[in-house]
Amino acid sequence: MPLSLCATSVALGQNAITPLLSPPDDATAPVALEPKEQHLNFVTLGYQLGFNIRSSFKNIGRFGPATNPGSTNGLSNHSYDDGYNLVDSSGTGNEHPNGTGGNVEGTWNWGFGSGATVNNGNGTISMHSLSSPGGTSNDRSDDPQPGFMLTFGRQLFKDDRDRWRAGLETSFGFTDYAVKDNRSIGAPGNELTDTYSLMGTVLPSSSSYSQNFTGDPNHIIIGDTPSRSITRTVIPVSGERDFEANLFAFKLGPYFEVPLNRTFSFSLEGGVAMVYVWSNFRFDEEVMNSGGLTEIKGNSNNRDIEFGGYAGAKISAAISEQWSLFAGAQWQDVGTYEHRDRGTGETAVLDLSNSIFFTAGIGYSF
Repeated sequence: MPLSLCATSVALGQNAITPLLSPPDDATAPVALEPKEQHLNFVTLGYQLGFNIRSSFKNIGRFGPATNPGSTNGLSNHSYDDGYNLVDSSGTGNEHPNGTGGNVEGTWNWGFGSGATVNNGNGTISMHSLSSPGGTSNDRSDDPQPGFMLTFGRQLFKDDRDRWRAGLETSFGFTDYAVKDNRSIGAPGNELTDTYSLMGTVLPSSSSYSQNFTGDPNHIIIGDTPSRSITRTVIPVSGERDFEANLFAFKLGPYFEVPLNRTFSFSLEGGVAMVYVWSNFRFDEEVMNSGGLTEIKGNSNNRDIEFGGYAGAKISAAISEQWSLFAGAQWQDVGTYEHRDRGTGETAVLDLSNSIFFTAGIGYSF
């Protein structure tokens, strides 16, 4: 009887203790965690500085002949900066009596002004016509050029272990470009010289002289078939040129991103680029030509589209689950853009073939 009671007591004791030692049923159930949200889209906005955008100016001080020397035959009119030799009223061939019973080809419809060269010693007179294709001023810049860039991208691929990501991005950028050039240059000039015979006559020593179309017995006859030469000279040009351009850039291409740790990531990008250029070109110059100091002015607008490509890299730093800061650089090549003034032919050239843009800003993923 005592043994039975003891056994019963032990059994009851075990039943009483067991619930205290066993864990509750819900303690062994797994905890369900919410998956981290994946943000496949992103947008960035950054302040941009452009470097190595160069300008040059061509045809500076360009001017054509102010007069028309014509051909070298005797039946043409010839006008010069400092004189004229024109067909007169004597008829076909411009033949005139030479006083000895014969005729000579020449004209009494001629004259000269300051700048003509009279050489009574060898019996000639030379008249001139000056022109210039214009000079150049190269390698002008005013770095850095300010602007901004807005980018939208979408992630398309990623590694299962999130060691890399890749996708497609497109961007719009704006750069405000301006440069001034006030260099004085020496433009190449072409001086045409036509030399006429004096038919044995000694000309007046005055600085100017002229005769008319009809002539009279006292008029001096000179030859009307010149010998012609062209010499190179240098023409001083001074003044200022202002060139401004708004550059609207559109870019599209893939990107490849590598997370460096939980905060930082590094990415490479590249693709095609299109730049719409709207420009204004103003200039006010003074040119020393045969007529003295001449002012050349121009003010015109122009626009065009240039195509090319770009490549770049950036580093990003996450400041929250969706916000980040970034800094990067892009190289861009869309060739060269030319703005030609229709009135004078003077041209501003914008070199966009090796531009560098540094950008820093903020990004948002969603």
